[in-house]
This record gives sequence, C-alpha cells and structure tokens, in this order.
Amino acid sequence: MIFTYVLLALISFLLVFVIFPSIVLFFVIFSKKKNVYIENYKFKGTYIEPYEELMKNEAAKLRENDSSEVKITAYDGAVLTGQYFDKGFKRTAVFFHGFCSDPFTNFSAQANDLIENGFNILFVHQRGHVGSGGRFAGLGLLEQNDVLSWTAFVKNDLGAEEILIYGTSMGCAAVSYASSKIDEPAVKMLILDCGFTSPWDQMIFGSSQKKIKVARLAMPLIRLWAKLIVGVDIKKKVTESLGKNRIPSVFIHGEADSTVSAAQGLANYESCASEKTKIFVPGAEHAISYVTDREHVKGLILEKIKIYFERD
Repeated sequence: MIFTYVLLALISFLLVFVIFPSIVLFFVIFSKKKNVYIENYKFKGTYIEPYEELMKNEAAKLRENDSSEVKITAYDGAVLTGQYFDKGFKRTAVFFHGFCSDPFTNFSAQANDLIENGFNILFVHQRGHVGSGGRFAGLGLLEQNDVLSWTAFVKNDLGAEEILIYGTSMGCAAVSYASSKIDEPAVKMLILDCGFTSPWDQMIFGSSQKKIKVARLAMPLIRLWAKLIVGVDIKKKVTESLGKNRIPSVFIHGEADSTVSAAQGLANYESCASEKTKIFVPGAEHAISYVTDREHVKGLILEKIKIYFERD
C-alpha cells in the first residue's frame, strides 16, 4: 500500500512539475510568434528605454525609403516574406531578426548606415513569425535552411553581386548554423550579433537568470518534443558549423548581455575557422551593441567591408 502511495506521489510530481510544464514550455518556445513591432514596443522600464527615441527615429528614417514585399517558398513549402529596399547598388545586406522581434527593431540603424555606404537592404521575416509562414519557430535550427534559400534568392532573383548576411540573437544562430553550408561566392561577410551556442545552452542560461527551476527539470522532455514534433535537436551547437566556416565573420556581443551570455558569444568566436573579428561592447545589453556604441561598431564594420568586398 505504501509503495502504491509513493508511486502515485511520484507520478503526480512528474505530471505537475515536469511533464505538463515541458509541454507548455515547448509550445511557448516553438509555436508561431506574434511580433512586437517597434511602434508598439513597451520601452519603459526595459534596458532599451534609453534608446527609444534613437531607434524609433531610425525606423522612421528607413521607412522613408521605397520598399517592396518579396517572397520565397522554403524547403518545406512554407511561404516566407521579406521587405526589400532596392537602392540600385550591386551590394545587398540581408538581415535575420531575433526571437519574437522584427527587423525594424533590431536593424534600422544598421540598415540606414549601410544604405549610406552602398547597400540595398533585405529585411527577412523569420519563419513562424508574423509575415511569414511556418508552423513553428526553430531557434535557428530550422531557419538555417532559410538562410540558404534567401541567399540564393538575393543572388539569382535580386541580382546582387556581393552579399552581406547579418543575424542577431536567434537570427545569429540561424546564420551561424548555415555558415558551413553557404557556398555562394557572392557572400563576402557575415555579421554574427549576440548569438547563443545552442538553444539548450540558452534555455539553461535563461532559466538560471530568471530562477525558473522547473524549466531545468523539463529540459530533457522539451528536447524530446522538439525532436519528435519539430524535427530539431536543441543541443546541436553552432560551434560545429562555425568550425567549418570559411566566410570572413564579425562577432558582436554586449559585455552586459543578460539574455545571451557574453561567454556564449566568446565561445562562438573562438570556434570560428574563418578570418574573424571580435567586437565586444562594454555595458551593452542584448541586441543593442550597435546603438550603444554606434560610431565604434559601425567604423569597425565598415573597415571590414572595405577589405572583404573589394577583394577579387
């Protein structure tokens, strides 16, 4: 009888504290996202509040440029969309935004600066986010295939002669996973901003930061659901791909990043086999290194563009 009670108690514990939370967390993490656009973002009380005026002004400035919607069909049939700013240049910068974010929030300042330096701009709407199809967001693991598809589209359909690929956070993970598979000679440089080493590592770090102990207990099951339902392994490291990367890469990370630890960014940088540059910004939080120290970061990026984009 005692054994039965103990067994029932154990089953109840697992259901309440492991199995049910793992299912809830799985769908919270991977289900289709509702983007928070910059115009509706609640800046007050967040670490990006000091940059609200700058970021909104940069987004408004960028929207003054003519743009058009572009679409591709992904490897799995999902229709993905993007916003293309055609300035008539031979160079195009392709941007992959972060989890639950949108390109105007992550990249308006960068896009404006690159337009001034001879780039067309393509803002990709990531799968599983509003604007693009796909049942699930893949934390970079699904999106790595989309990076390849968009790269081919930019070269073959938009006619870019030279390509810069820029990813932030989850977008950085997507580009990092794809880095070893990009074989298009037109891709001259990658910018990898505040990326994690793996979704697993990031979830562990995030749950520790927020002191969510149940998340750690549920992690093995979240990994299982991701394998069975989405077809991805959240323990797969981006460092494996970066170790085979041959494209010159610039790694950016905020030293005060409380969302994706700077240690993860450093591990990614150290694993990269290509020519590489590290820009770690003191005091910068997650995904805002560029606006935190804009002139410094922009200057270093433009130096590398001058090197890599002028090679034959």
